[in-house]
Amino acid sequence: MKKTMLAASLCLASGLALAEGELQEQAAFPFTTVVAPSTKVTIELDKNTVKATLPGWDEQVLFDIEPLEGEEVGRYPVAQVGDFNFDEMQDIAIQDGIGYGGVNVFYRVFLWDDKANKLKEFATPISNPVLDGEKQTLVSAQRSGPLWYSTEFRAEKGELYAAMDTEMIPFGDAVLDYVVFKNAAGKVTGTKIVGESSDDQAVDYAKAASATATIQVDKATLYDKPDSAAKTKMYVIKGDKVTLLDWKAKEGGFGEGWFLIRYQGKKVIEKWLEISSLSQG
Repeated sequence: MKKTMLAASLCLASGLALAEGELQEQAAFPFTTVVAPSTKVTIELDKNTVKATLPGWDEQVLFDIEPLEGEEVGRYPVAQVGDFNFDEMQDIAIQDGIGYGGVNVFYRVFLWDDKANKLKEFATPISNPVLDGEKQTLVSAQRSGPLWYSTEFRAEKGELYAAMDTEMIPFGDAVLDYVVFKNAAGKVTGTKIVGESSDDQAVDYAKAASATATIQVDKATLYDKPDSAAKTKMYVIKGDKVTLLDWKAKEGGFGEGWFLIRYQGKKVIEKWLEISSLSQG
């Protein structure tokens, strides 16, 4: 009921009624948006300085846009308006950079603080933002080389936190997703490695089964840590099936690293081994 009343108030105030999880693009400055019932904020550019005119005509300087190489002063970035932290207030994200040939578009996110009556910048820049109103998540994703990395943010009492980090691991002819789960305090609560989805539906990483692999060398030595100095006398042999639990990339080596594996034999063994010892399946 409360959300319905808020949407109606926004609609009556300015004609702007964003559904939960919806983003509205603003490609021209200045623009005015209703951040809360009867509360409007105007965003404008003064040369390369982004400013906000708040209720009561107070002015808030947000940041200075750095011109890209060869650009003149006064470029006009794109802004996105939406409820980024799912507190039923409208927030504003302003473009502040482009990378990887335009694939990555970075935004600085300013959350409306109704008590302070001003915008509060979120500490982390967001790339290619995607809001999911049903799940109440904000996803930031960017490409580096051929791989994608993403962070899923969730909100707790209006405060965003990084709940899940995902990176791609090249593995033979396939790509695995390495997922790290965190709580609101930033503590890692679990890791998972998930295989490619068989369809176009988004993967629910919390429910997805962990990926498995097969030992492809005659004898694969196991390690206590992802470190060649942590070698044990234990090993698995060619054809053994293992479950992938965790991942540690090697510095400077594309697709090179260590997997924490679980092997179910006479007893359960959880140790590290190098990715080169494994094949798909």
